[in-house]
Amino acid sequence: SKRYTKQIGFSCLATTGKGQLVLGSNKGELRLFNTASKINQNANTQFPGLGDPLIGVDVTEDGTWLLGTTKTYLIVIPTTIPDESGKTGFEKRMGTHKPIPRKLQLRHEDVARLDIRK
Repeated sequence: SKRYTKQIGFSCLATTGKGQLVLGSNKGELRLFNTASKINQNANTQFPGLGDPLIGVDVTEDGTWLLGTTKTYLIVIPTTIPDESGKTGFEKRMGTHKPIPRKLQLRHEDVARLDIRK
């Protein structure tokens, strides 16, 4: 079985309709596994974190989009690999085809206007 050399700190998980698994960590990393039974192996694809812990993660039923939730923003990531006939990062390593995560966050002026406190 897979043994990590350092503490990963998994904090959340979600599955696709096919049972593929995405794990989120306290470092904001996302790891994609083809099936839950392969969690004892290395992830097919790993997205680095943006520095904040993930408190929730979700994935579309077909596995083509990931949504990560932190305390102050959301991360949206497409997982479809270009030129691979619709394959996703769950099924095959994305390598250099990893997209840049989209960070969705309220603007500072909206936080002030709506009087949102941490």
